[in-house]
Amino acid sequence: MKTFTIPGLEIEFKQHVSSQSVSEDAYYLYLRATKYIKGRSEIATTGKVLDLGTGNGILLLMLAKDFEDMYFTGIEVVKDLCEIALDNLETINKYFSRIINYKIMQANYSNLEEILFDEKYEIIISNPPYFPDKTGRMCTDLIKSTSKFELFSTMRQ
Repeated sequence: MKTFTIPGLEIEFKQHVSSQSVSEDAYYLYLRATKYIKGRSEIATTGKVLDLGTGNGILLLMLAKDFEDMYFTGIEVVKDLCEIALDNLETINKYFSRIINYKIMQANYSNLEEILFDEKYEIIISNPPYFPDKTGRMCTDLIKSTSKFELFSTMRQ
């Protein structure tokens, strides 16, 4: 298990040893989402965020730090990463004197309609895989490959 920190929080969060390192990509997506949310005050107070491919929950953690009244849902296909994301969100709940409202679900993105039913989200975020399946050099580690390649669903889906 590796750890990472988020600027402005003096706590360590878990990261799977095989998963992609927390990088500037997540911070860039966080900045874009934050700008969008701040421009729509109704979202910042009661909005719902869906994170597709939540991994260790980094995007949800950064947003939860700034938007305490929102509801956060993370969808992740890899069971081990779901458990880490849940752990990380529990950690941030213990750190704050408030409760972050969230749920993390293990699911394949191709059947989201069945999983989410009639749920509505004001913002959907994702740090997606970069390459279609069977292109480029794929790592034999499932967690690394899942974060870089469209193994379980495609960008179009």
